[in-house]
Amino acid sequence: MSYIKGKLVEREGILPFCCRLMTDLCAALFLGAAASVWVYWANDGQFRWFMGAFAAAGFGLWRISLSRPLLFLAQKLAGLLRGALRILVVTPVRRAAALIRAALVLLFGALRFLAAHTVGRAAARIGRMRGVRRTEAAMAHLREDVSFDGEEGTRL
Repeated sequence: MSYIKGKLVEREGILPFCCRLMTDLCAALFLGAAASVWVYWANDGQFRWFMGAFAAAGFGLWRISLSRPLLFLAQKLAGLLRGALRILVVTPVRRAAALIRAALVLLFGALRFLAAHTVGRAAARIGRMRGVRRTEAAMAHLREDVSFDGEEGTRL
């Protein structure tokens, strides 16, 4: 729930409903337990009817008088805290993450460059030498298998 332009606005959906339900239930249980303990302590274990009546009247008075202004102030305080959190935490974390990302991109670019100019060249040279050896071996087998001295066919 929020207090926007002097009007109480509720968010719809199952999640906001469940959140309101659970917070209301927890608040009611806590306040009920605290009130019961205080009433029994103050009256030596006896419940007086007028205490329950005044508690209900206080709740009704709260609902019609102070709840809306305090909800408005809570909304403004939440906005102020959200802004302070954004300035003090979110913005520095985003900037640090951007710097770390840029440093990692630079580091991986440098590693890729080094690998291409060291290991990459060595791998290419090894591949070329392997290709040359395989070609020479194939040519040697071809010399053995094919004769060019006038005979027809090939030797097996």
